[in-house]
Amino acid sequence: MRVFVAGATGAIGQYLIPILVAAGHEVTGTTRSPSKASQLKTAGATPAVVDGLDRQGVLDAVRAAQPDVIVHQMTALASMRNFRNFDKEFAVTNELRTKGTDYLLEAAQQAGARRFMPYLSGCLGVKPPMNAPAWLGQLLAGELVVSLMTEARGSSNAKAKRELGWTPRYPSWRDGFPVWAKDAHDRAA
Repeated sequence: MRVFVAGATGAIGQYLIPILVAAGHEVTGTTRSPSKASQLKTAGATPAVVDGLDRQGVLDAVRAAQPDVIVHQMTALASMRNFRNFDKEFAVTNELRTKGTDYLLEAAQQAGARRFMPYLSGCLGVKPPMNAPAWLGQLLAGELVVSLMTEARGSSNAKAKRELGWTPRYPSWRDGFPVWAKDAHDRAA
C-alpha cells in the first residue's frame, strides 16, 4: 500500500515511518527541512520537502506519491519554547490543523486516496496521560497547561467524513489503526 505521511520527521511521524516501511508499505514522508530528507531516506521512505501551508506544494507532493492513505501528523511543536506566549507559539500548529488539513483533503480527493487519517498518537504506544491532582499540575506547569490537559478537545474526523464521503470502519483511530497495522504487517509477511 502507498502511504503518504505528512509531518514524517515530527514527534510521531519519525516513529511511524519505520513501522510502515517494516510492514512492507511504500511510504512517502514530508518534512519542511531539506536537511531532514536524508533521515527519511535512511528510514526507507521517499522524502518530499514541502511546507504544509503551501497549498500547491502539498497538492504536487501528494499527486507525485499517488497514495492510498494519507496520514496527517503535521505540527510546528518543535519550535515551541515558551508557554507564556502559548497562543503565539501554537499559531502555526493551529494553521497546519486547519489550512494544512484542508490542503491534504483537497490533495486526497484529487489523488483518489482511499483513507485520510489525522493525528495518530495513541496507536503507537504513547501512554495515556498520568492521573495527577490539578493542584499539583498547576504548581508544576501552571494554569494554562492544566487547562489544556483537562479541557482541550481532540481532533475530529467530521470534516474528512463530510468532504470525502466515507464512513469509518471503527469508532475511532485508537480502535482502527492497530487492526490496520497488524493486518498490513500480516500481509507483508
